[in-house]
Amino acid sequence: MPTTPVFPVILISTAALLAASAAAQTYPPPNPHMGPGGTSTMHANAASSGATANCGPGSGKVTITQQSVDAVFASILMSSDGMLVCVATKYTTEAPCVYLLDPTTLATLATMNLPKSDISLLAGGIYSYLDGQDRLVLVNADGNLLRIAHGQLASGAWQLTTAESTPVGYPDVVGIVPDYDGNVWFATSQGTTVGAGAVVGFHAPTSGQTYAFTLPAGEQIANSISSSPAGVAVASTAALYLFRAESGGGISQAWRQEYDRGTARKPGQLSWGTGSTPAFFGADTGFEYLTITDNGTPQENMLVYRTLDGTLVGSVPFLTASVNSGTENATLAVGSSLYLTSTYGYPYPPGAAQPRRAPRPRRRSPAACSGSTSLPAARA
Repeated sequence: MPTTPVFPVILISTAALLAASAAAQTYPPPNPHMGPGGTSTMHANAASSGATANCGPGSGKVTITQQSVDAVFASILMSSDGMLVCVATKYTTEAPCVYLLDPTTLATLATMNLPKSDISLLAGGIYSYLDGQDRLVLVNADGNLLRIAHGQLASGAWQLTTAESTPVGYPDVVGIVPDYDGNVWFATSQGTTVGAGAVVGFHAPTSGQTYAFTLPAGEQIANSISSSPAGVAVASTAALYLFRAESGGGISQAWRQEYDRGTARKPGQLSWGTGSTPAFFGADTGFEYLTITDNGTPQENMLVYRTLDGTLVGSVPFLTASVNSGTENATLAVGSSLYLTSTYGYPYPPGAAQPRRAPRPRRRSPAACSGSTSLPAARA
C-alpha cells in the first residue's frame, strides 16, 4: 500500500538471494490465469497467503543495490523474464505510474503514467497482478481494465504498451484478482452513490460481460481481494464474504460473516474495519480456511473461518497487552500457521486513509509486534 515518504525520494533496494532449503508446506494451488508463483501479485498468489516456495536471502552476506526514484512503490512484481513490473505512486503528484525496472541495476527502463483517482490513493491500479503472458492487469481511474505488456525494441530500448483496454464502468477499484476460470474480479472502495455499499464485480473475457454485486449500505472496501478454487473472498469494513461466479452469468454470495469492527479507525489503519486482505490457507488443500483480523477495541483478534460455509473456527488475540493492537497488513498464512505484524501508529498519507481515526494512546505497550497461531487441518 502507499506509504508516507520521509525524504523527497524513496530508495528501492534489492538483495542478492542465496539458495536455502525450506520445509515442505501446503500452498494454495497455482492460479492458471496468473504469472509466476510468488512474484505475480502483491500478496504472493491469488489466495493472498503471502507465502511462497521461493528462497529468502538466507543468513549469509548479501549484496545491496539501490536507486533513487521519485515515487512510492506499493507493488513490485517480477515477470517470467525476470523484469520488475511495478505500480508506484509519484511523490510529487500522487498519481499512479507503471515502472519497468532492470532487476540487476534497478534502473528505470520504461514508464507509463496512469490517471489519478479523485477518490483514493488506493484506487487506479495500486493493486494489480501479472497474467500468464506477463502482462500487468489493473483497472485504472477511468474504469478501464488494462493489460499492459512490456518488451524490448530492436534498438535495445524497452517499452510498456497497452495490449488490451476494456471499460468495466467502475473507476474506484481497489482490489483485483482472477478466479480459476479466468474471470477478472474487482472491488471498489465505495458505492456509486453517497451512502451506498461498495461494489464487487467481475469481467468475463469469454463473453465480454461485466457483472456487479452491491454490498449493504455503508460498507466500504479498503483492501485487496483473493481467490481460490472455492470462490472469491472480499473483506468489507463490516463483514467477510465469499462470492462465486454463476454458470449462466452473475454473482452469487456463498456466505457473509460480520466481525467486530471496533469503535473507530485506529492509527496505522486505512479504514474503520479490518486492515487485512483475506487470505486462504490450510494444511490439506491450501484453501480450506480464510483469515482476516477484526478491529476490536482495545484488543484486536486474528479470525479464522471455514471456507466451505463461513463457520468461525478460531479467534486469537493479536498482541498481548490490549494496547496498540492493530494492523493494516495481510496475514502470512501457510499450512496450519498464521503470522501477523503490527502497523499501529504508522502515518499513512491522508489521501489513502478513510476518516474516523481512534485517538492515539499516550503510552505504547512493550508487547511483541507479531502474533501466531496453529490450527488443525480441515477439508474445505
